Amino acid sequence: MSDLRYRTDEADVTDSGPTLDARLADTKGYRVEIDHRTSYQFDTELEHGVQRLRLRPSSGPTQVVVKWDLTIENGEIQAEYVDHLGNAITLIGIDENASSVSVQACGVVDTHQHIGIIGKETVGVPLFYYTQSTDYTAVGPALTRLVKPVANTADRLSQMHLLSETIANAVDYQVGSTSVATTAEEAANLGGGVCQDHAHIFVGLARWLGVPARYVSGYLVVDEESGHPASHAWADAWIEDLGWVGFDISNRVSADGRYVRLAVGRDYREAAPISGITYGTGNEHLDVSLDVYGHEQ
Repeated sequence: MSDLRYRTDEADVTDSGPTLDARLADTKGYRVEIDHRTSYQFDTELEHGVQRLRLRPSSGPTQVVVKWDLTIENGEIQAEYVDHLGNAITLIGIDENASSVSVQACGVVDTHQHIGIIGKETVGVPLFYYTQSTDYTAVGPALTRLVKPVANTADRLSQMHLLSETIANAVDYQVGSTSVATTAEEAANLGGGVCQDHAHIFVGLARWLGVPARYVSGYLVVDEESGHPASHAWADAWIEDLGWVGFDISNRVSADGRYVRLAVGRDYREAAPISGITYGTGNEHLDVSLDVYGHEQ
């Protein structure tokens, strides 16, 4: 299995957490230009390979896809469909005897002012689906200790904001401290991780508190003036009367107009931008090039 993990390696954008109404006045929509290229080099020629791409953003309550293109080198598109979670899926077959394959996803997305409120969109699965624990999000002793100060907060929205802040304080943002296989419980024990770990901890503990929650993969505008490799992961929680609300635990903010959504799932496995299987001997080498430019509208 060849899974590509995306991490936010830029400096954190921090926020002390103003009220939702206060954020609304400052949150803008963006025109976001994205150029994302992923290349694999193989030590030996492949017998066969298949990759599943979640690299096509969809238009929805928070964004409109103006244009989007996928370009494949040494492979071809076999099928395109929308999965049971509403994610746009592209299946590609890697050419026989290929020693490399590359995928370029590029386009323009306009985002809306929404301060993290996605709303009551439901696609394909009932809310119950997002209450289910997974191997990545299972709650053990470390997570149970972490959630105790949050457990008795009566207001759900306030509780989720407090949960996000508690996780950010307890689990430092540390690039390289975890791997693609690290679970939420392991990251909590380590006291360090990256955006994938923060999102897994949040969705695991939100579900433990009785709140449907889902993992989100996508892009983040870090700097309006220059492009940055800012693919990212965050989380949504279901709040009655509001619907889905986005929480970027790593950056301590609600996911606003700077965020472009790619895919959602119960955990990373269901929202990973690229996953696949290759048949052959030898190792593979990964190179990722990503530019994300955001212009306030």
